[in-house]
Amino acid sequence: MKASVTQQHLAHGLSIVSRAVSPRSTLPVLANVLIATDEGRLRLSATNLELGITCWIPANIEEEGSITVPARTIVDLVGTFPPDLVKLALDTRTQTMSVVCNSSAHEIKGIDAQDFPPVPVPDLSESVDLDLTTFKEMIQQVAFAASADEARPVLQGVKMEVAENALTLAATDGFRISVRKEMLANPIKQDFSIIIPARAMNELARIAGENDKAVSMVVPAGRGQVIFHLKDAELVSQLIDGNFPDYRAIIYGADALLTYNSAEFERSANSDADAALQFVDQIARPEGVPCNFVRVTHASVYQAIVQQAQELQCDLICMASHGRKGIGGILLGSETQRVLTHSHVPVLVHRPASTGKH
Repeated sequence: MKASVTQQHLAHGLSIVSRAVSPRSTLPVLANVLIATDEGRLRLSATNLELGITCWIPANIEEEGSITVPARTIVDLVGTFPPDLVKLALDTRTQTMSVVCNSSAHEIKGIDAQDFPPVPVPDLSESVDLDLTTFKEMIQQVAFAASADEARPVLQGVKMEVAENALTLAATDGFRISVRKEMLANPIKQDFSIIIPARAMNELARIAGENDKAVSMVVPAGRGQVIFHLKDAELVSQLIDGNFPDYRAIIYGADALLTYNSAEFERSANSDADAALQFVDQIARPEGVPCNFVRVTHASVYQAIVQQAQELQCDLICMASHGRKGIGGILLGSETQRVLTHSHVPVLVHRPASTGKH
């Protein structure tokens, strides 16, 4: 293989696929990125056997070839290069790839590309075509509600149903549920229902480029996989096997509606959390128990709370939360919500009737 590619294109391509790399696998090749020539472009691929990402970047190809190189090494190296031309050359005898940019020259020891897991090729004649802007919005409104608990793998997924020419996404962690439905522009040949890992859905939304207008989805029969095809990228994910909770029985079994403005609803939730902590303070201080209030906003909120408690040497922790991830996620993009006050679950937040899909 002998090729040249701009630093910007190579760095962008590596940033797309490297999220699928498996750094702790017992198979060394899974810690690598596959770099291969493919019809006048460079193809980059990475997989952890559950999630695989491939992208194509423009390049000047002089000789065909392929190799896998350690992902961390190539990502860090390309990141140090200036925005200039990067020249790649493969020595097939030693499975070593030379990387040259300006006066900087390096050699990376790789693994034969034949040891890399085969990348499935989707049959686009059997695809379901989706508007990418709408699909990304659906992912944003639903995937956040999936569980992070590995003990319940079904709840780590997003239920996708294609039926009656409509696409429905649903996710729940056992405490909250989010559902979005959208009509399909083109008729489908066969209805289906699958569970896709929420991480794969989020990765799809992340790798979609500004020039992508549509995404083609293929579910190969009997392979337990789903493949999403974009203009310059593909994502393949293993499906989750199991029984997803019957969200329809939970959501559509209520009868009473109240309408709230989203900004007022969020302010009220904040106020309730503060009031709960003030109540604790009123009880504790007369008994000579000092209280400190700490507001925590963090991606891993419980880890942050434990760390704060250790630093302050707390004897007791009282927490009041307005559910930033839950309420905040649901309120994204909403102007008004309908809240069900009588159902099998405490609260249902619904988009306005004018949209009526989420």
